[in-house]
Amino acid sequence: MNPNQTFEAEAVICSILPREDGQAFTIANRTHGVYYVNHPKDGEKFALSSIPWKTDYADVGDYDPAYTRRSGIEKRKEFTFTAKAIAEDICKGINDNGPGDHSFFGVFVCQSLSGPSEAELNDAFAKLERYFMDTIAAADAQWSANPRHDLISGIAKRGARWLHIEREWLSAYKPMAECPACGEKIKPFVAVCKSCGCIVNKEKAEELGMLEPVTVERKAKQRNAPSQ
Repeated sequence: MNPNQTFEAEAVICSILPREDGQAFTIANRTHGVYYVNHPKDGEKFALSSIPWKTDYADVGDYDPAYTRRSGIEKRKEFTFTAKAIAEDICKGINDNGPGDHSFFGVFVCQSLSGPSEAELNDAFAKLERYFMDTIAAADAQWSANPRHDLISGIAKRGARWLHIEREWLSAYKPMAECPACGEKIKPFVAVCKSCGCIVNKEKAEELGMLEPVTVERKAKQRNAPSQ
């Protein structure tokens, strides 16, 4: 521990962003322990996680337990990590897991052990919204240049869902189909092939007024029509 650093036995991490996979927590593995960062569930504004202080050892030169037993000289040095230092490192690991210099995924260390203040929450929500809006803007530019779902980042999609923003690139990917008449690639659920004019979806064509609906009267008329 840094001699100028105040010892803190406990710290509290606040998370404002739920995990999309439904998991209740994120696991952070460190040499001095395994930590669990809780995330809010649906309807919750935030979730808290308590982080304790820890000690760890580092080898000084070639560590040899047999030599230590014989000589009594310990070739390992003990390090003390304050709870706040551990918590800040965990938050950095989670928040830095995205593109951009200001990547942020809604976790921060509370100033108080009782939880976040209103100002801290407002700042975190604003920071998360700014980051997601930047990723959405990048996705919009990518979609304008090349409208392919596989080129849109999962982070932009996550941000759009969290902010309840509708985007064409957010819809589920549907593979292109083939026109049964000419074999050209067509978008799913189109009524008419733009290449050859073949009607590929009769129901949709009728809804759009491109075909006269087949009524009972029309069917009877067709049956009674004289053959040529």
